[in-house]
Amino acid sequence: LFRSIYFLGDNDWWRFSYYIINIWHDTGWGTIIFMATLTGIDPGIYEAASIDGAGRWKKMRYITLPALANTIIFFMEGDYLMQAPAQIKHRKAPLKTRLWNYKWFYVMFLPVFVALIVFHYLPMFGISLAFFRYQPSKIANPLEFTGLANFQKLFSRPQFWSSFTNTLEISIIKLLLNTFMAVIISLLLNEMVSTKMKKLSQTIIYLPHFMSWVVTAGVFGMLFAPTSAGLVNQVLIN
Repeated sequence: LFRSIYFLGDNDWWRFSYYIINIWHDTGWGTIIFMATLTGIDPGIYEAASIDGAGRWKKMRYITLPALANTIIFFMEGDYLMQAPAQIKHRKAPLKTRLWNYKWFYVMFLPVFVALIVFHYLPMFGISLAFFRYQPSKIANPLEFTGLANFQKLFSRPQFWSSFTNTLEISIIKLLLNTFMAVIISLLLNEMVSTKMKKLSQTIIYLPHFMSWVVTAGVFGMLFAPTSAGLVNQVLIN
């Protein structure tokens, strides 16, 4: 008899559940990136390979996978901007001329620039609080400089190293799994003959990426619920 499993809270199952949720949510984005790369491959290369007698596996091994190599590196680095195949040098106009010609672009960019400074760069000054001890009872001077005492206290706790190890392990495995699944799905979609079916499948796979993590957590919270209301546990018990 199967017992209900607390997938999101059990020490033996929470990692597996976390990886499944991340693959479901993020693989679609990676698939779009790799499919864009596969679309850019010259069909003439595949035709030449067919004339030489190459089958599907050899085409995938010697044409498709090498074409994906650079994209995989960029994807794993978190940089989704592909380099241009050739750099063409243009003679630039004077700075004042360029500012005047594109003035309305800078006007539209101004609110974004202000928000970036206010919400991303100004809060960075708060990092200095890590070297102080806040004492609200001292109204005149609530901050007492402690140097590296806070860091020594943090590093001396065993919970810190456990959290640090888990974070590093989860991040690396999640990156490898998401990349692997995105590459596999992209290769499978690339082999589909029907264009309509390929677009439909690609859209369905990409849809979870638009869901917020709150909705995703709610969906999988119901699927992995430890009671009989959870779909997975209901299937296991029955």
